[in-house]
Parts: sequence; structure tokens; C-alpha cells
Amino acid sequence: MLHFSYPWVFLLLPLPLLIRRLFPAYREARLAVRVPFLEHLSRLTGQKAAEGAALVRRRPLQRVQLLIGWLALVVALARPVWMEDPLVRELPMRDLLVALDLSGSMETRDFSAEDGSPVERLDAAKQV
Repeated sequence: MLHFSYPWVFLLLPLPLLIRRLFPAYREARLAVRVPFLEHLSRLTGQKAAEGAALVRRRPLQRVQLLIGWLALVVALARPVWMEDPLVRELPMRDLLVALDLSGSMETRDFSAEDGSPVERLDAAKQV
């Protein structure tokens, strides 16, 4: 199952629209002659319009690419994780029951520890 570690990141999806609304593109007001047939005129004369003479607009393909890029970025920031059902492993094991005598004879120091020092029988049984 697909799971997102940070689903709140999807709240950033409308951010570009908000930025465009709050901070519109800078437009400098100048007096200019508006020529609707500028492309036709430039073809006839063989000259190209100088920079700033024509308004550069984004093509629809560029807008689609920007949209896909923004969506991919937001989804990546949300950290998608594919979670599968947990695997259950059954390991073969045996239950063990130890019965101990708690009489006074268990206080006898006739067992030795790993370092060789004598230990009581009860303490030795607890280490098992």
C-alpha cells in the first residue's frame, strides 16, 4: 500500500498560484506603437524584431512541463513509501520448565562459577 510520510506537504501544491497572484510579473509602462502584424512585417523585410520588441509567452508544453515538475517535487517531498503486509516467520522452539527445590540444601556452595569461585546451587540454577 502506498503511504506518505509527510502528507501535509501536499498543502504546498497551490503555492505557485499563490505566488503568481501575490507577486505579479514586473511590467514597465512605456509608450510604444502596437503593431499587430509585426510577424508578417518581419517576414517581408527579412529582419527580426529586437529583444523587448515582442512579448515572450510560454508555450503550452512549457506550462505542462512546469506543472509536472512541480507535482513531482511535491510528491517527492511527501516521501512516498510502499508498505506491504508484515511477514510472519514462525521459528521452531521448545518451551522449557525448570522446577527448583528451595530448601536449605540449595544454599550449599558446591558449584563453581566461570571464574572458578564457589557458588550456591540456587544461584547456579538461576544462571541457566
